[in-house]
Amino acid sequence: MLTQQIANELDVNINKLERESLELYLRQKLREIDVQLFAFAKKYGVSNILEFDELVKRGKVHEESSFEDFFEFDNLEADRDKIIELLKEW
Repeated sequence: MLTQQIANELDVNINKLERESLELYLRQKLREIDVQLFAFAKKYGVSNILEFDELVKRGKVHEESSFEDFFEFDNLEADRDKIIELLKEW
């Protein structure tokens, strides 16, 4: 197993290596999601999905042109929230 080999080579406890690796992975994913959310926020001038939804409801953003962005924004926020919860448990 590669993880065991790396732990042996670095003289690190395998559980510590796995735990720290997972935490690093989650933090990296969170940064990637934050970058994508920032791009949507900048594109539409909003800070969250509720504000985006309000723009759509008021007709400031046309649903047809922003439909995919809306759902991607929503999914990214949900993923971000899951990762934040997982990191809180760390």
